[in-house]
Amino acid sequence: MAVETVKEFRAEARFQRVSPQKARLVLDLIKGRGVEEALTTAAFTKKRIAPVIHKLLISAVDNAKYLAGEQGLDLDVDNLYVKQAHEAHPSGSHGTRVPLPAPADAHHFVGG
Repeated sequence: MAVETVKEFRAEARFQRVSPQKARLVLDLIKGRGVEEALTTAAFTKKRIAPVIHKLLISAVDNAKYLAGEQGLDLDVDNLYVKQAHEAHPSGSHGTRVPLPAPADAHHFVGG
């Protein structure tokens, strides 16, 4: 029985002038979804931070494509899922990683 590791790709949006609670509202909508569904959800969400998160998702997918090509991996964009690593809080405390169920052959990218 072979254990396959899940590759994570990452993008960050730092120094956004929005409260963590408001950003979390949009992030919770897209967490655990596939890339296409998450992009569509972020594009049509009526929160001020939603366009920033949409741009962040596009950046994370581009990072995944670039790094996968550099490492010689076969990357299927349809198998990418959103995973939220942590959020920076004004008080300095940090959230924790939230593991999400995904297919064994899926790759993850981290945004937020």
